[in-house]
Amino acid sequence: MSIKRDPMRETHLVAESSRSQRQDQADTTRRIILEAALQLFSQQGYGSTSTRQIAVEAGVSEGLIFHHFETKAQLFRAIPEQRGRLPRELHDLLLAMSDRPLDEVMASLVDRFVGMLAQEMDLVRVVLSESATDSDVGNVFRDLLLGFEADLASYLIGRQEAGEMSTAVPASSAARALIGALFYFVLISRDKQHQDLVERARRHANEVLAVWLDGVRR
Repeated sequence: MSIKRDPMRETHLVAESSRSQRQDQADTTRRIILEAALQLFSQQGYGSTSTRQIAVEAGVSEGLIFHHFETKAQLFRAIPEQRGRLPRELHDLLLAMSDRPLDEVMASLVDRFVGMLAQEMDLVRVVLSESATDSDVGNVFRDLLLGFEADLASYLIGRQEAGEMSTAVPASSAARALIGALFYFVLISRDKQHQDLVERARRHANEVLAVWLDGVRR
């Protein structure tokens, strides 16, 4: 018994395969552009880097950059969206551990923070060094911090309701204090070598966490 061919179905499958290949190619090009941009931003700063330079570094035309990103600011914003693991991991961690004890969750959070430093040092340094003087970078950093703060504060409210944490300090203030202390260390340690910075960050983060936990329980 022979199987009848279905030309319309075959045409549809070919078209779907072609669309999938084009999407894969577009995703690869986008990733190459973002990696090239981050490298240049970390070497010479956001403001001193042009889209033409990014195009040369990425091996693409400048027009192709604007096909994927309307502006340089939009391109920069896409870097933490693609590379920035910490906001996503923090959100998922706090959601999954919303009923877990404060010590356990905060220790995991600090561990993720130090891991982020090890993996995303170039991105962190660009954001911290440029955010005070460039509004595009500053807006990205502000949005990341506000999202970080909101997720952490939401978890801390749950710990207050469970009686594990003092209600004398607003959860948002407690979240802001911890985040600020962690990022302050990175800000004043920008000239340290990578491995030394990560090791020092781990010690600093654990010391900060111990003081913070003592304070929020009073």
